[in-house]
Amino acid sequence: MPHNRFEYAVCMCQDGRVTFVNHQWAGTREMNPSDVAGSLGSCSMVHDYLNAVGGEGWELVAVTQQQAAGGTHTVTLYLKRALA
Repeated sequence: MPHNRFEYAVCMCQDGRVTFVNHQWAGTREMNPSDVAGSLGSCSMVHDYLNAVGGEGWELVAVTQQQAAGGTHTVTLYLKRALA
């Protein structure tokens, strides 16, 4: 019996936007610490990101939330898809 094989993606989200996927910046322009709003604005909204990658076979399997010191709130999305 063949074993199913999967690949996984871990997506960090801030302010409703996907900012990192597997530790890689997900914005359409370089991250600029002196322009946080502009940097975040170059990242996909979570619902847009999920719609796009869902068409590529990715499935959302879990979500976690964390509150860091200073009130920063992050959400982590865990996705998987079957390998061909």
